[in-house]
Amino acid sequence: DPEFLASRHINPKYFADNTAQYFMDIYSTDEFMDQYRTNNPRAACIGAVAIVFGTSLLFFLYDYFVRKEFHDKKNLLDAKRQFVRFISHEVRTPLNTVCMGLALLKQEFNHFLEHGSSSSTATEGEQTASNKTTEFGSKVREWMDLSDQVGQNASASVAVLSDLLHYDKIQTGTLTLELST
Repeated sequence: DPEFLASRHINPKYFADNTAQYFMDIYSTDEFMDQYRTNNPRAACIGAVAIVFGTSLLFFLYDYFVRKEFHDKKNLLDAKRQFVRFISHEVRTPLNTVCMGLALLKQEFNHFLEHGSSSSTATEGEQTASNKTTEFGSKVREWMDLSDQVGQNASASVAVLSDLLHYDKIQTGTLTLELST
């Protein structure tokens, strides 16, 4: 129908002459309306408002508890990070001291071993003392080997703690890098 197309601002050239036209009108039927009809519209309105209010209240309660749990988890994570930073600093400082003390002890032992056994001519009494010095020197070497192992382990522990601190700084976004040449 050209009048129908014109009333709807549709260009008739888009349709062929033999195009079938279908029209569908949707009106609510009495059976449909009977399902939702009420004798007390005020009660229906109050019920609808109560449902909307109850749903909104549930949403806000859910949102409150989710945010609360999120903040609790964030506070726990911050406490864990602070604990790791504190413990890392408290353990790393004594380990650095142990490393430096072992390095100084090793230097002293090396100095003793180099200068303690330098006599070339010795009497019989001095040879007995020299044997004791040699035994002492071997014990010192054993202690030096042990101090090397302890120093290496302490240095490795300091490196692990430093890595933990760097990881924490990366997570918090406070790590600064310096360009050096």
